[in-house]
Amino acid sequence: MRKSVAIFLHMEGDQPGYIADYLEQNNIPFKLVRLFKGDIPPILDDVIGLVFMGGTMSVNDNLTWLRDEINIIRQALKRDIPIMAVSYTHLRAHETRGNL
Repeated sequence: MRKSVAIFLHMEGDQPGYIADYLEQNNIPFKLVRLFKGDIPPILDDVIGLVFMGGTMSVNDNLTWLRDEINIIRQALKRDIPIMAVSYTHLRAHETRGNL
C-alpha cells in the first residue's frame, strides 16, 4: 500500500483546492479526513504528511474531534511527520501588526 497525505477539512463543503491540484499533478496520493463528520483518523504509519485546513473553530473550543486532531498533531510531531497548516490567522496578524 502506498502512503498518502491526509488532508483534514473542518467545515461542510470545504475542499483542499490548490493543495489537491498540486498533489494530483505530482502523483502524490491523498485522502480527505473530516473528523467533524465522524471519519476515522488515519493511521500515522500510512501517511507521508498531514495538512490541516482552516475553519471557524478555535483550538480552545471543547470539541471531541478537535481534541482528537490535536492529539494526532502531537503524535505526528514525535514521529517527524511533515505537517502543513493552512489558515488566515497569519494574514490577520500581519494586517494588525500582531494585535489580534
